[in-house]
Amino acid sequence: MNEEKNLKDVYKKDVNEFAIKQGYKGAKYIGNWKEYRVYEPYMTSNEVSFVGLPLVILVNENGEIRMSTSDEAIACCEIE
Repeated sequence: MNEEKNLKDVYKKDVNEFAIKQGYKGAKYIGNWKEYRVYEPYMTSNEVSFVGLPLVILVNENGEIRMSTSDEAIACCEIE
């Protein structure tokens, strides 16, 4: 569990910067899906805002950050 927490914290700053560039206020870590760490972007505070299909931010094991596709986002909805 500590290892998972440390891994998500490594990318928190980069993921938040990525989220801001996409028009969000930030992102919160919600879990793992396949080989990705998954972050849910939010518009205000730490509250998730639903403004259409709820895309998520994916970070692979190499630290590459990207927005999910719509199919990936739907698959990730089962995380929580």
